[in-house]
Amino acid sequence: MVAPSPPARLLCVAIAIPGLIAINHLPSIAIAAVLASILCLALPGVRGRHMKFVLWIWAPLAAWMFIVWGLVVGAPPGLALHTSTVEGVAYAARISLRLLAMVGLLQSCLLSIKPEQLAAGLLSLRIPRHLALVVLNVFVLGPEISNRLDQVLTARIARGLMRRNSRVSAVRNAASTMVPLVAWGFRSAHARAENWQQRGILLSPQLTASVPPSIADWFYVVAAVCFSATCLFLAKGHQPW
Repeated sequence: MVAPSPPARLLCVAIAIPGLIAINHLPSIAIAAVLASILCLALPGVRGRHMKFVLWIWAPLAAWMFIVWGLVVGAPPGLALHTSTVEGVAYAARISLRLLAMVGLLQSCLLSIKPEQLAAGLLSLRIPRHLALVVLNVFVLGPEISNRLDQVLTARIARGLMRRNSRVSAVRNAASTMVPLVAWGFRSAHARAENWQQRGILLSPQLTASVPPSIADWFYVVAAVCFSATCLFLAKGHQPW
C-alpha cells in the first residue's frame, strides 16, 4: 500500500488527535491504542523507539496511575475518596491508553519522516517558518542530546564521580548530569536556529516546491476525518464504559 506524503501525515495527526482527546469510551480507546502500537511495530525505523517508550515511560506511568486512582484515591476526579474503586481504575485506564494511542500515532507518522521531508511538509501546510524551525530543532536535538549525555557520563566516570553501568549511581547524579545537558541543549538549539535562518535553509527550492496531493493522501486524510468524527460521536452518545 502506498504510504502518505509528509504533509498528509501531519494533517492526519492534526485531525486524529482531537478525536483521541475527546473520546471517553474505554473499549474504543483500547482499540485505538492497540492499532497505534501495531502500526509502530510494523515500521522498522519506529519499532525500537516505540518499545523503549512503552517499557521505560508508559508502563511505569500507567502502573503509577492505577495505584493512585485505583488504590490510593479509590475514585475518579470529582468523587469523594474511596467511593468507587472500579471507576478510579477505569479513569486510569482511559488516561494511560489514550496516552499510548496518541504517542503511537505521533511516532508512526512523524518518526518515519526525514527532517527535509518534515520541513517540506510543514511549509506545504502553510506553517510559519519560525514554528517550522522549532519543530525541526526538536527532531534534530534528540540524537544530539543522546550523544552529549554519553559524553557527560563518560567524563563523570573518568573523574571518579560515578561508577560505570550503575543505575543507582546514575540516579544519584541525575541533577548534576542534567544541568549541563539542559544548558547545552538550549545553547545548541538557539545557535542552530540562527544558523538555519541566516543560511535560508527553509527557503530552498526543494522545500518550497509544491507537490499536488495523491489519491493515497486523500484516502488517509478522509480516514483520519472519519476516525475523529467517530470518536466525537462516541464521546457524545456513549457512557465511559
